[in-house]
Amino acid sequence: MKSKNSFGRNPQKTLLLTVILLLIIFTSLIGATGSVAISLPLSLLFVGVPIYASNSKEKLRKNKLEKLWPEILDLLISGIQSGLSLSQSIASMGTRGPLETRPIFTRFKLNLKSGQNFETSLHILKFEFSNSLADQVIEVMRISQSSGNRDTALTLRTIAEFITADLSLRQEIKAKHSWIRNAALLAAATPWILLLILSSQESARRAYASTAGVIVLFSGALFSAIAFLWMQKVGKIEYSPRVFA
Repeated sequence: MKSKNSFGRNPQKTLLLTVILLLIIFTSLIGATGSVAISLPLSLLFVGVPIYASNSKEKLRKNKLEKLWPEILDLLISGIQSGLSLSQSIASMGTRGPLETRPIFTRFKLNLKSGQNFETSLHILKFEFSNSLADQVIEVMRISQSSGNRDTALTLRTIAEFITADLSLRQEIKAKHSWIRNAALLAAATPWILLLILSSQESARRAYASTAGVIVLFSGALFSAIAFLWMQKVGKIEYSPRVFA
């Protein structure tokens, strides 16, 4: 499943979209504040909001797919225990698996029908999911295929238990860090929201249009950006590297 995230996939497209967004935001702020000195640093900060939102959406999509693996593995195990082979059980996920993953497993089934062997179809399936958790599960499927249905079911159940425990731990960590990250984000944004409100006053616009005012604004923008990036780095939960990619 390919991501629809517009940012980060193509550097040239990302740069073009960023410049367009910056111009749109800058023009809007000029109309609202009537001050170039106030609008420019605000634009530089606000242009990161849609990029941050887009990246957050991509992370949510990955997290959602990862959370589906315990359910997928339970369905695969039930299929194997009902007498299906591993390949048949995986192919059946195109109709009885989670809705978000059905197109991926349907393509796996079509690959098998088109004459692709099981190993090649698994490799394509790994490419479609494109995350380390899927890589590990699919690699276990590939290795356990030769051991028979009974051992395959036991192996898949074992990895399902490990994945469930790992996802539970990750969710607990995210819950503990999210309120700190949100509080820090609010603290960084509050002075700029206040500045936007103050820009409606002529005296504030004149003060920030001076050399000292411009230095204060751009220094504040720089430190706010550094604080935000540092906050993201400290609170980031790293994904496991794709060892089996």
